[in-house]
Formats: sequence, C-alpha cells, structure tokens
Amino acid sequence: MLLRPLATLLACFAIFGCGGAWNAPLNTFVADPGAVQEPDFGGAGQGQDDVFIALAFSGGGTRASAFSHGMLTALRDATASEANPHGLLRDVGMVTGVSGGSVTAAYFGLHG
Repeated sequence: MLLRPLATLLACFAIFGCGGAWNAPLNTFVADPGAVQEPDFGGAGQGQDDVFIALAFSGGGTRASAFSHGMLTALRDATASEANPHGLLRDVGMVTGVSGGSVTAAYFGLHG
C-alpha cells in the first residue's frame, strides 16, 4: 500500500533532481550589433556579384560525405580555367548538409 506512493515520490526526485535551477546563456549580450564583426571563415573572396550558388548535401554517413566531395571535385574540374583555377566553386555563397554530407559541407565552408 505504501510502496506505490513511495515509488512515485522517488521517481519525481529522480526526474527533477537532474535539472538545474538556473541555466545561464553561454553567449553575451551585445548592445550595438554593428560593433561586432562576423568572422571570416577562410576561402577565397566571392566571385562575380551576379552569380550565387547554393549547395545542399544529403545524408547517409561516409557514403554521402564521399559523394559530396566527389561532386565538389567534379564541379571544380569541369569549370576550371587558367584564369580561374577554382571554377564555379568560387561563386558558392551558401553550403548546407545533413548527416554525412554535413562533414563535407563544414570542411568546404571552413576551407573553401
């Protein structure tokens, strides 16, 4: 008879005992957003102003990562010239990915 309320009370203590009373934010408030400069994430500068390429890489583990790397290499090789060795990759303005594709997307976003 007393076992059920005691088990409920112990379960409540176990659930609520893991939470903190106050979780302070890690980032700090900036009063003037214009004063903060966005970080430069490497890579060469943008290409022409009239060309904007967005890449989206799918997921699927290492297979998706390898596929997206192969796609970037093929895009560079197919459009490269002596004047522009990076080809259309110079005009990539946005890159995104999920799962395995996000590994290649993050590397390309960081290193160009």
